[in-house]
Amino acid sequence: TVGGVSEQLYPGLDPSKADYQRKLDDLVHHVPRGTPAVGMTVNGVVVTINYVYRGWFNNGSTFYYMSNYTARFASSTEVNPVHFIFEAMTDSVWGMGEPTANFNLDTWNAAAQTVFNEGYGIAYKWTQQQSINDMIGNILAHIEGMVIVRPSTGLIEIKLIRGDYDTSTIPVLDRSNFRITTFMRKAYTETTNEVVVQYTNSQNEETASVSVQDPGNIAIQGGITSVSKTYDMFRTPQTAMAAAQRELRTLSSPFATVEGDADRSLWDLMPGDVVLLNYPEPGYEIDQLVCRVLKVDGGKKGSPQIHINLSEDVYALPVQARSEERRV
Repeated sequence: TVGGVSEQLYPGLDPSKADYQRKLDDLVHHVPRGTPAVGMTVNGVVVTINYVYRGWFNNGSTFYYMSNYTARFASSTEVNPVHFIFEAMTDSVWGMGEPTANFNLDTWNAAAQTVFNEGYGIAYKWTQQQSINDMIGNILAHIEGMVIVRPSTGLIEIKLIRGDYDTSTIPVLDRSNFRITTFMRKAYTETTNEVVVQYTNSQNEETASVSVQDPGNIAIQGGITSVSKTYDMFRTPQTAMAAAQRELRTLSSPFATVEGDADRSLWDLMPGDVVLLNYPEPGYEIDQLVCRVLKVDGGKKGSPQIHINLSEDVYALPVQARSEERRV
Protein backbone atom coordinates (compact mmCIF):
# COMPACT_ATOMS: atom_id res chain seq x y z
CA THR A 1 0.00 0.00 0.00
CA VAL A 2 1.64 3.22 -1.16
CA GLY A 3 0.00 6.57 -0.48
CA GLY A 4 -3.26 4.82 0.39
CA VAL A 5 -3.46 2.87 -2.89
CA SER A 6 -3.07 -0.91 -2.65
CA GLU A 7 -1.97 -3.33 -5.31
CA GLN A 8 -0.02 -6.56 -5.49
CA LEU A 9 3.73 -6.13 -5.17
CA TYR A 10 5.56 -7.60 -8.16
CA PRO A 11 2.48 -9.34 -9.68
CA GLY A 12 3.21 -12.63 -11.35
CA LEU A 13 6.08 -13.52 -9.03
CA ASP A 14 5.79 -16.18 -6.34
CA PRO A 15 6.59 -14.65 -2.89
CA SER A 16 8.30 -17.89 -1.84
CA LYS A 17 10.82 -17.72 -4.69
CA ALA A 18 14.27 -16.15 -4.63
CA ASP A 19 13.59 -13.54 -7.35
CA TYR A 20 10.69 -12.08 -5.34
CA GLN A 21 12.79 -12.14 -2.20
CA ARG A 22 15.60 -10.24 -3.93
CA LYS A 23 13.19 -7.58 -5.18
CA LEU A 24 11.68 -7.21 -1.73
CA ASP A 25 15.15 -6.98 -0.24
CA ASP A 26 16.04 -4.23 -2.74
CA LEU A 27 12.94 -2.30 -1.68
CA VAL A 28 13.48 -2.27 2.07
CA HIS A 29 17.17 -3.02 2.66
CA HIS A 30 17.91 0.62 3.52
CA VAL A 31 15.14 0.88 6.14
CA PRO A 32 16.75 1.20 9.61
CA ARG A 33 16.55 -1.90 11.77
CA GLY A 34 13.60 -1.76 14.13
CA THR A 35 11.43 0.32 11.78
CA PRO A 36 7.88 -1.09 11.85
CA ALA A 37 6.87 -2.67 8.58
CA VAL A 38 3.41 -1.12 8.89
CA GLY A 39 3.25 2.49 7.74
CA MET A 40 7.00 2.93 7.32
CA THR A 41 8.28 5.84 5.25
CA VAL A 42 10.56 5.12 2.30
CA ASN A 43 11.94 8.19 0.51
CA GLY A 44 9.20 10.31 2.03
CA VAL A 45 6.35 8.00 0.93
CA VAL A 46 4.30 6.00 3.44
CA VAL A 47 4.52 2.33 2.49
CA THR A 48 2.83 -0.69 4.02
CA ILE A 49 4.23 -4.11 3.19
CA ASN A 50 1.99 -7.02 4.06
CA TYR A 51 4.81 -9.53 3.75
CA VAL A 52 7.84 -8.74 5.87
CA TYR A 53 11.07 -10.64 6.02
CA ARG A 54 14.11 -11.21 8.18
CA GLY A 55 17.26 -13.19 7.63
CA TRP A 56 18.44 -15.16 10.66
CA PHE A 57 21.88 -15.91 12.03
CA ASN A 58 23.39 -13.57 9.43
CA ASN A 59 21.91 -15.65 6.64
CA GLY A 60 20.21 -13.19 4.33
CA SER A 61 18.72 -15.89 2.14
CA THR A 62 16.14 -17.09 4.65
CA PHE A 63 12.96 -15.02 4.81
CA TYR A 64 9.84 -14.98 6.96
CA TYR A 65 6.41 -14.16 5.61
CA MET A 66 4.03 -12.87 8.25
CA SER A 67 1.41 -10.25 7.57
CA ASN A 68 2.04 -6.84 9.15
CA TYR A 69 4.41 -7.70 12.00
CA THR A 70 8.13 -7.25 11.58
CA ALA A 71 10.57 -9.78 12.97
CA ARG A 72 13.33 -7.24 13.40
CA PHE A 73 14.94 -7.35 16.84
CA ALA A 74 17.66 -5.11 18.22
CA SER A 75 20.36 -7.68 17.53
CA SER A 76 21.24 -8.48 13.94
CA THR A 77 21.38 -12.19 14.80
CA GLU A 78 17.88 -12.52 16.28
CA VAL A 79 14.62 -13.42 14.61
CA ASN A 80 11.01 -13.69 15.70
CA PRO A 81 10.50 -17.36 16.69
CA VAL A 82 6.89 -17.37 15.50
CA HIS A 83 8.01 -16.25 12.05
CA PHE A 84 10.59 -19.00 11.98
CA ILE A 85 8.08 -21.71 12.94
CA PHE A 86 5.74 -20.44 10.22
CA GLU A 87 8.55 -20.57 7.66
CA ALA A 88 9.56 -24.07 8.77
CA MET A 89 5.99 -25.29 8.30
CA THR A 90 5.33 -23.61 4.95
CA ASP A 91 8.61 -23.50 3.04
CA SER A 92 8.41 -25.86 0.08
CA VAL A 93 12.18 -26.29 -0.28
CA TRP A 94 13.58 -26.98 3.18
CA GLY A 95 10.39 -26.92 5.29
CA MET A 96 7.22 -28.96 5.52
CA GLY A 97 5.49 -27.30 2.56
CA GLU A 98 2.12 -26.73 4.27
CA PRO A 99 -0.08 -24.38 2.18
CA THR A 100 -0.51 -20.99 3.84
CA ALA A 101 -4.27 -21.25 3.22
CA ASN A 102 -4.34 -23.91 5.96
CA PHE A 103 -3.30 -21.43 8.65
CA ASN A 104 -5.37 -19.11 10.83
CA LEU A 105 -3.09 -16.12 10.23
CA ASP A 106 -4.83 -14.01 12.87
CA THR A 107 -3.47 -16.27 15.61
CA TRP A 108 0.00 -16.33 14.04
CA ASN A 109 0.12 -12.55 13.65
CA ALA A 110 -1.04 -12.02 17.25
CA ALA A 111 1.54 -14.49 18.59
CA ALA A 112 4.30 -12.90 16.50
CA GLN A 113 3.43 -9.49 17.93
CA THR A 114 3.33 -10.85 21.49
CA VAL A 115 6.77 -12.46 21.40
CA PHE A 116 8.13 -9.37 19.62
CA ASN A 117 6.80 -7.19 22.45
CA GLU A 118 8.26 -9.60 25.00
CA GLY A 119 11.66 -9.53 23.32
CA TYR A 120 11.84 -13.29 22.79
CA GLY A 121 14.22 -13.10 19.84
CA ILE A 122 16.12 -16.27 18.97
CA ALA A 123 19.14 -17.24 16.90
CA TYR A 124 19.79 -20.82 15.94
CA LYS A 125 21.91 -22.56 13.34
CA TRP A 126 19.95 -25.55 12.11
CA THR A 127 22.14 -28.26 10.58
CA GLN A 128 19.19 -30.48 9.57
CA GLN A 129 20.50 -33.22 11.87
CA GLN A 130 17.37 -32.52 13.88
CA SER A 131 13.93 -33.13 12.38
CA ILE A 132 11.74 -30.14 11.60
CA ASN A 133 9.15 -31.30 14.12
CA ASP A 134 11.78 -31.56 16.87
CA MET A 135 13.17 -28.15 15.98
CA ILE A 136 9.70 -26.59 16.08
CA GLY A 137 9.04 -28.28 19.42
CA ASN A 138 12.26 -26.81 20.80
CA ILE A 139 11.30 -23.31 19.66
CA LEU A 140 7.81 -23.69 21.14
CA ALA A 141 9.41 -24.63 24.47
CA HIS A 142 11.45 -21.41 24.34
CA ILE A 143 8.33 -19.27 23.98
CA GLU A 144 5.90 -21.54 25.88
CA GLY A 145 3.54 -22.16 23.01
CA MET A 146 1.88 -24.91 21.02
CA VAL A 147 0.62 -25.51 17.49
CA ILE A 148 -2.85 -27.00 17.13
CA VAL A 149 -5.49 -27.69 14.49
CA ARG A 150 -8.82 -26.15 15.51
CA PRO A 151 -11.67 -28.68 14.92
CA SER A 152 -14.27 -26.05 14.09
CA THR A 153 -12.18 -24.50 11.28
CA GLY A 154 -9.64 -27.15 10.33
CA LEU A 155 -7.01 -24.39 10.38
CA ILE A 156 -3.59 -24.51 12.02
CA GLU A 157 -3.24 -22.13 14.97
CA ILE A 158 -0.40 -21.17 17.24
CA LYS A 159 -1.27 -20.63 20.88
CA LEU A 160 0.97 -18.99 23.48
CA ILE A 161 0.46 -19.93 27.12
CA ARG A 162 -0.19 -16.49 28.55
CA GLY A 163 -2.61 -14.76 30.87
CA ASP A 164 -4.27 -13.00 27.94
CA TYR A 165 -7.84 -14.13 28.59
CA ASP A 166 -11.02 -12.70 30.06
CA THR A 167 -12.59 -15.06 32.60
CA SER A 168 -16.03 -13.67 31.77
CA THR A 169 -15.85 -14.99 28.20
CA ILE A 170 -14.09 -18.37 28.52
CA PRO A 171 -16.07 -21.66 28.49
CA VAL A 172 -17.52 -22.78 31.84
CA LEU A 173 -17.32 -26.39 33.01
CA ASP A 174 -19.81 -27.39 35.70
CA ARG A 175 -22.14 -30.25 36.59
CA SER A 176 -24.30 -29.49 33.56
CA ASN A 177 -21.58 -30.49 31.08
CA PHE A 178 -18.66 -32.00 33.02
CA ARG A 179 -18.06 -34.75 35.58
CA ILE A 180 -14.78 -34.90 37.52
CA THR A 181 -13.13 -38.32 37.65
CA THR A 182 -9.80 -37.29 39.23
CA PHE A 183 -8.77 -34.26 41.27
CA MET A 184 -5.33 -33.78 42.78
CA ARG A 185 -3.31 -30.88 44.15
CA LYS A 186 0.46 -30.87 44.38
CA ALA A 187 2.16 -30.79 47.77
CA TYR A 188 4.91 -28.22 48.25
CA THR A 189 7.41 -31.07 48.46
CA GLU A 190 6.59 -31.79 44.80
CA THR A 191 7.43 -28.26 43.68
CA THR A 192 10.65 -26.51 42.70
CA ASN A 193 11.82 -23.19 44.14
CA GLU A 194 14.85 -22.40 41.97
CA VAL A 195 15.15 -22.41 38.18
CA VAL A 196 18.45 -22.09 36.35
CA VAL A 197 18.26 -21.24 32.64
CA GLN A 198 21.24 -21.76 30.38
CA TYR A 199 21.47 -19.57 27.30
CA THR A 200 24.05 -18.56 24.67
CA ASN A 201 26.09 -15.45 25.39
CA SER A 202 25.98 -13.49 22.13
CA GLN A 203 29.28 -11.77 22.95
CA ASN A 204 31.41 -14.91 23.00
CA GLU A 205 29.04 -17.72 21.88
CA GLU A 206 29.65 -19.53 25.16
CA THR A 207 27.05 -20.93 27.56
CA ALA A 208 25.97 -18.66 30.41
CA SER A 209 23.18 -19.00 32.96
CA VAL A 210 20.77 -17.04 35.08
CA SER A 211 18.80 -18.22 38.09
CA VAL A 212 15.64 -17.18 39.86
CA GLN A 213 14.21 -18.28 43.21
CA ASP A 214 10.90 -18.27 45.08
CA PRO A 215 11.76 -17.27 48.69
CA GLY A 216 8.31 -18.18 50.04
CA ASN A 217 8.59 -21.70 48.67
CA ILE A 218 12.15 -22.00 50.04
CA ALA A 219 10.88 -21.03 53.49
CA ILE A 220 8.08 -23.59 53.35
CA GLN A 221 10.34 -26.41 52.19
CA GLY A 222 13.27 -25.42 54.38
CA GLY A 223 15.78 -25.53 51.54
CA ILE A 224 16.41 -25.11 47.84
CA THR A 225 15.11 -27.53 45.24
CA SER A 226 16.54 -26.60 41.87
CA VAL A 227 15.96 -27.50 38.22
CA SER A 228 17.94 -26.50 35.14
CA LYS A 229 16.52 -25.61 31.72
CA THR A 230 18.50 -25.13 28.51
CA TYR A 231 17.26 -22.42 26.14
CA ASP A 232 20.29 -22.06 23.90
CA MET A 233 18.39 -20.11 21.22
CA PHE A 234 18.17 -17.16 23.63
CA ARG A 235 21.18 -14.86 23.47
CA THR A 236 20.75 -12.26 26.21
CA PRO A 237 20.54 -12.55 30.00
CA GLN A 238 17.36 -10.46 29.95
CA THR A 239 15.56 -12.93 27.72
CA ALA A 240 16.86 -15.90 29.70
CA MET A 241 15.74 -14.26 32.94
CA ALA A 242 12.23 -13.72 31.56
CA ALA A 243 12.08 -17.41 30.65
CA ALA A 244 13.36 -18.40 34.11
CA GLN A 245 10.67 -16.32 35.80
CA ARG A 246 8.07 -17.94 33.57
CA GLU A 247 9.29 -21.45 34.42
CA LEU A 248 9.46 -20.71 38.14
CA ARG A 249 5.89 -19.50 38.13
CA THR A 250 4.79 -22.95 37.00
CA LEU A 251 7.21 -25.15 38.90
CA SER A 252 6.91 -23.45 42.30
CA SER A 253 3.11 -23.52 42.49
CA PRO A 254 1.17 -26.36 44.18
CA PHE A 255 -1.50 -26.18 41.49
CA ALA A 256 -4.41 -28.53 40.99
CA THR A 257 -4.87 -31.02 38.17
CA VAL A 258 -8.26 -32.30 37.07
CA GLU A 259 -9.50 -35.06 34.79
CA GLY A 260 -13.07 -35.57 33.78
CA ASP A 261 -15.66 -36.43 31.16
CA ALA A 262 -17.52 -33.71 29.27
CA ASP A 263 -20.47 -33.82 26.94
CA ARG A 264 -20.08 -32.94 23.27
CA SER A 265 -21.05 -29.32 23.73
CA LEU A 266 -17.32 -28.88 24.44
CA TRP A 267 -16.19 -30.61 21.25
CA ASP A 268 -14.12 -27.64 20.05
CA LEU A 269 -11.85 -27.45 23.13
CA MET A 270 -8.17 -27.87 22.33
CA PRO A 271 -4.92 -28.04 24.36
CA GLY A 272 -3.94 -24.56 25.46
CA ASP A 273 -7.51 -23.29 25.78
CA VAL A 274 -8.60 -21.81 29.10
CA VAL A 275 -11.81 -22.75 30.94
CA LEU A 276 -13.54 -21.83 34.18
CA LEU A 277 -14.36 -24.76 36.46
CA ASN A 278 -17.26 -24.53 38.91
CA TYR A 279 -17.88 -27.72 40.89
CA PRO A 280 -19.42 -27.09 44.31
CA GLU A 281 -20.05 -30.79 44.96
CA PRO A 282 -19.03 -32.14 48.41
CA GLY A 283 -15.38 -33.14 48.44
CA TYR A 284 -14.47 -30.64 45.74
CA GLU A 285 -16.00 -27.23 46.56
CA ILE A 286 -14.44 -25.73 43.45
CA ASP A 287 -15.51 -22.19 42.66
CA GLN A 288 -14.21 -20.13 39.72
CA LEU A 289 -11.06 -22.20 39.22
CA VAL A 290 -9.26 -21.07 36.06
CA CYS A 291 -7.80 -24.07 34.26
CA ARG A 292 -5.71 -24.69 31.16
CA VAL A 293 -6.66 -27.58 28.89
CA LEU A 294 -3.76 -30.06 28.69
CA LYS A 295 -5.23 -32.88 26.65
CA VAL A 296 -8.50 -33.71 24.92
CA ASP A 297 -9.57 -37.24 24.02
CA GLY A 298 -12.51 -37.08 21.64
CA GLY A 299 -13.43 -40.67 22.39
CA LYS A 300 -14.56 -43.32 19.98
CA LYS A 301 -17.29 -43.25 17.38
CA GLY A 302 -20.66 -43.42 19.08
CA SER A 303 -19.27 -42.34 22.45
CA PRO A 304 -21.16 -39.44 24.04
CA GLN A 305 -18.21 -38.34 26.18
CA ILE A 306 -15.03 -36.31 25.73
CA HIS A 307 -12.24 -36.91 28.24
CA ILE A 308 -10.40 -33.74 29.25
CA ASN A 309 -7.21 -33.20 31.29
CA LEU A 310 -6.94 -29.82 33.00
CA SER A 311 -4.40 -27.98 35.09
CA GLU A 312 -4.97 -24.93 37.25
CA ASP A 313 -3.63 -22.04 35.19
CA VAL A 314 -0.49 -20.49 36.64
CA TYR A 315 -1.42 -17.05 35.28
CA ALA A 316 -4.33 -16.99 37.69
CA LEU A 317 -1.90 -17.39 40.62
CA PRO A 318 0.18 -14.70 42.36
CA VAL A 319 3.95 -14.58 41.83
CA GLN A 320 6.68 -13.89 44.37
CA ALA A 321 10.26 -14.32 43.29
CA ARG A 322 13.71 -12.77 43.50
CA SER A 323 16.40 -13.34 40.94
CA GLU A 324 20.14 -13.27 40.59
CA GLU A 325 22.27 -13.69 37.52
CA ARG A 326 25.23 -16.01 37.39
CA ARG A 327 27.38 -17.18 34.51
CA VAL A 328 29.06 -20.52 33.95
